[in-house]
Amino acid sequence: MGRVKIKFASDNTFGILDHYVMLPSGEIIYNPMRVFQNENGSELVFTLYQRPGMSDQNFRHDEELVASDLQRLKSLIEK
Repeated sequence: MGRVKIKFASDNTFGILDHYVMLPSGEIIYNPMRVFQNENGSELVFTLYQRPGMSDQNFRHDEELVASDLQRLKSLIEK
């Protein structure tokens, strides 16, 4: 994918971590992400959209990349 730029939502108390990713091509992708408090700590919800014109195969690849990133985040938080 190459080098990307990421811009997160402004600091807030609502657990909103929405962000935009700018790809090297200049395409900007919106990614909604939230953190919710629960009894045992917190829960992170990330919504992944299949962009117009994106093949099912490329979408599955994106799913795998996001799952890997979230697993890595989980391992860092649970240390």
